Amino acid sequence: MQHLAFDAAAFRALGGRYVFSAVRLAHPEASGLRLLGVFDDSEAYWRLHLYEAAGQ
Repeated sequence: MQHLAFDAAAFRALGGRYVFSAVRLAHPEASGLRLLGVFDDSEAYWRLHLYEAAGQ
C-alpha cells in the first residue's frame, strides 16, 4: 500500500496502540506508524504486519 490516510495521534488518543495489516505499508512513518514485525506461517493464508502507532 503506497498511501495510507491514518491519523496515529487520534488513534492513540482513543487508546489504540497497535495496527495489524495483511499488506505491507510502503511508508508507515508518514502515517505515524512503526513496523514492529512480520509474522508468517506456511499454513496461514495471510502474512501479518504489526505496526505501532507513534507516541505523543
